[in-house]
This record gives sequence, structure tokens and C-alpha cells, in this order.
Amino acid sequence: MRTDLLVKGKSLTGSSDLTIFAPLKKGLVPSLEAVSYKTRTERLLRVLNGGRASSHEFSLHRPISDSVERVGRIHSVRVAVLEAESKVMLAVTFDGTWESYIRILWQKVGTLLDVIFCNTEGYVLSTEGFDRWCAWIDRVQVETGFFYNTHGLTVADVDYLRRQVVAHCEAGSPAAAALAAVRSRVVPAEEVAYSVGQTTTLNAVDTVRQGLQALTQLFRLSDLYLPDTPDGDVLLRASRDLLCEFRALVDDPDVFPDVIRPITLRFGRQLAWLRARGRAAVTTPRATPQL
Repeated sequence: MRTDLLVKGKSLTGSSDLTIFAPLKKGLVPSLEAVSYKTRTERLLRVLNGGRASSHEFSLHRPISDSVERVGRIHSVRVAVLEAESKVMLAVTFDGTWESYIRILWQKVGTLLDVIFCNTEGYVLSTEGFDRWCAWIDRVQVETGFFYNTHGLTVADVDYLRRQVVAHCEAGSPAAAALAAVRSRVVPAEEVAYSVGQTTTLNAVDTVRQGLQALTQLFRLSDLYLPDTPDGDVLLRASRDLLCEFRALVDDPDVFPDVIRPITLRFGRQLAWLRARGRAAVTTPRATPQL
């Protein structure tokens, strides 16, 4: 008897979905506090969501790129801890097919997913290889019964249309607006953040300020993800990827020493933790998967 092919995700008008349910580990976390894996996950998500809300809603200057925006294909993403089932849910709506999206997900936000889902049973870290990590995704993915998407626009389309609106508002004539629209291109989130943070000395100082705020919050989580442990390495790798623009700035020898010196004195422990010097297991890039 032939086995029916089960397609767990659904696609509509060029967009697809991914929904996974991963069971949380039982027992207590090996940390400085007596907390469960559920509590640690909830605290982590609270920090991540607070940092994202702060960068989007409380500051017009965004010199540190958003990890989700770096993927460039995600319409929406939700992560929740389900109390009754004791599971972590991830639900994503994205552009394109599952196969192409999952590779970008592993490359761009694999370490972020590591720090969330290392609290679940049987999770395979992204550092253990793309094929094994992808197999874990397939195991915990659930079938979507009904999927609805509001439009046929991609994330790049929305960004392009937004830039067209700005061009028409700023241009002095319809011809100039049309020319600006033709010249417009999709700019990666990392490039946007770099151009914003490196423009002037004042912008660079604001980049350092926002980076230190995020670093302080992430470093506090090291009480729950103990340094020099496997879980601690997971948090450190994720923090380094989240703050890649900030790391490049504070490690630049040409950056104004009058600002870096007091920062190093005040946040020496946090910066030393983030730099992870001599920690090849943390700083070595992951191997690129075979196509």
C-alpha cells in the first residue's frame, strides 16, 4: 500500500508557513538560580522582545540590525511558551519554498534559535550541521490545516513600495520621483544599520549606547546560561550574532579612544564576555552546508 506524502506546511500566493511545537525539558536548569527550563525560556523571550520593541518604538536611530529582518523573507514570526502542553511554539510566515527558506534561517538566525530551543528535548544545535538541524525541524514541525495570507507581496516588494512612497514625497517633480523609484534597490538590513551607525561621530556614539544597553540585558542572562558551559556557549554565540555591528565598532582601533576607554572601565566584564577571545569553539564560523 502506498504511503501518502504528508506536506506539513502550506503555501499561498508566494508565501509559506512553518509551525513547530517542541517539548520543554523537565527538571531544573544548571544555573545560579533554581529555575525550570520553561522559566528560563520565558525570561529569554521577555528580554528578546523587550530589546526589539525598544529598537523599533523608542528610537528612530537604528544602528543595530534586527536579526529577523536580516533573513529578508519573514512576514511575521511568533514564539510562545504553551503552559498546558509544556512546549515552545514557533510560527513563521515567509516568502518562497520551505527548502530555500530553511537554509537562510539556519544561516541568519540559527544561533538565535539555538538559545531558545536548547531548552527543549532533543534539540540539535545549528553548530552540529545543517542536515541534522534540518532533520530536527522536520521532526517537530506540525501540519498546518488552514493557512491565509493577506496579499501576494513579498517582503522585498513591501520594502520597495515603502521606498517609492518616500521618493514621491521627497522628489520635486513626478519625473524625479519616477527616476528615484527606478534607481531604488532592496538594501539588506545589515547594510542599512551600518550606514546609519557609521555616518557621524554622534551616530557612532549612539550605536555604542544602544549596543551597551542590549549587551547588559544579554549578559544578565548568563546567570541562567552559565559561562564556560555548553548552554553558556549557546548564549554567547547568539549574543555575538545579535550584536555584530556593535562588536565591529567597539573593536575598531580607529574609534575615538576618549569614548571607548571609559566604556571599557565601566563594562569591562560584559565586553570581555562578548569578545570571547581565545574561545575558538564560540568564535569559529559554522561550516557552510553542501548544496
